[in-house]
Amino acid sequence: MRRSGQVGPVALLPDLQRRLIPRILERVKGNQVKAAQILGISRNTLRGHLRPPEEKP
Repeated sequence: MRRSGQVGPVALLPDLQRRLIPRILERVKGNQVKAAQILGISRNTLRGHLRPPEEKP
């Protein structure tokens, strides 16, 4: 049981993605394939995270 005000790890994912993805892309000089490999996701999944919220299905 969680105490009120505590956030679970799944709730933290969007914030982590928002901060981590740009850093990794900078590190690999924009190479989406390399960034996806580092993150352990497919390039298409990475591209989905890069889309603006209004373009997401």
